[in-house]
Amino acid sequence: MEKEFTTISFQNNPDISDIPNDKVRGDPQNIRWSGIKIRKMNNQRRIDSQSETIESLRDRIDELEIDSFIQNQNIKKLQQDFNKLKIKDIINKGKCDVKGHEKLVNDNGSIGSATSPLQISSTYSEDQGSIPKLVHQIQQSITRENISLRNLRYLKHHFSINHLVRYTKSDDFNSLSERIKRLINLLIYESLSEEFQRKDVTLSQKLNEYIERGVIPALPKGYNSYKQYSESILFKKLNKILKERITKLIQIEKKLTTGKNEKF
Repeated sequence: MEKEFTTISFQNNPDISDIPNDKVRGDPQNIRWSGIKIRKMNNQRRIDSQSETIESLRDRIDELEIDSFIQNQNIKKLQQDFNKLKIKDIINKGKCDVKGHEKLVNDNGSIGSATSPLQISSTYSEDQGSIPKLVHQIQQSITRENISLRNLRYLKHHFSINHLVRYTKSDDFNSLSERIKRLINLLIYESLSEEFQRKDVTLSQKLNEYIERGVIPALPKGYNSYKQYSESILFKKLNKILKERITKLIQIEKKLTTGKNEKF
């Protein structure tokens, strides 16, 4: 009875359908070897299935890595485009109407014309020969490939901010490519911004230079001083850096109204 049941069981198993019936029936040794063969076949099927799964996972990993690389490249490209727009916005920000401000500081201590200096000081000599030297240095620098702002920072150590600002108003500057002009303008923005980072603040340029280059915001219409501006809702909408700069600018207002023009 046991032999008959074993024979029927093997016949109904699809894994041994390819084993001849005469090998399954009869000799118990044949039955054992057939069982071993079945287990080997099942194990091989599992191995093959696992191998296919592993290969499929590897392919998927490769796809994800490629997608990730492309995504990172796209993110970098977007970040670069954003930085370009941000730099352009920084340079152009603050170019607004400043008409009607006839004095920088009037008798009431209000800031008026943005064309008058709050406090001008420069430790550099303003000899006329410096501009041609600056032109020569810039021409040498821009011959490099992939020039960046870092490649131009050395100019700050050899020429005053006044030289750089004056250079941007020259025909030599206007003849440069837009990219180089943008880098030089950014260099000037960086230098003017650094003046507000010092403990003893001294402004090297007229106020409108800081406004036109976005270092500080222009006074909105209806406001006569930065002190008044600082107490408005508009001031609260400014970012932290601009708020700090205006706060230091207010200190200069106070010193000018008391007749003290020293550094603070």
